[in-house]
Amino acid sequence: MPVSQELINIIFSEICKKPPLKPNNYAITLLFKDINYSFENGGFHPVEIRLISRNDEWYFDYITDFKYMGIDPELEKEIDISWSQRYVFLSYAGDLPTRGRARRLHDLAA
Repeated sequence: MPVSQELINIIFSEICKKPPLKPNNYAITLLFKDINYSFENGGFHPVEIRLISRNDEWYFDYITDFKYMGIDPELEKEIDISWSQRYVFLSYAGDLPTRGRARRLHDLAA
């Protein structure tokens, strides 16, 4: 599944902000969050994206979507996809093998 140009533009915009990346940086983690998001009011879930650099190109390492869960709501991982560690985690299903149906989800996000 291709990544939307809008997301690519947002990522490039964030990477180019101060302080600039040093030449030896090989990874960057971006956290996108709605400051109004809460258990009571809902809103957009916080999303963390980690990019890694290889051969002068940037690749997705993982994408994690967080949401409030539990009796005493705390931010927890709802969806976690890692390409470098080759796993998919869904809060309602736990760790999924990267074969079969989970493999399709893993490939879809790649």
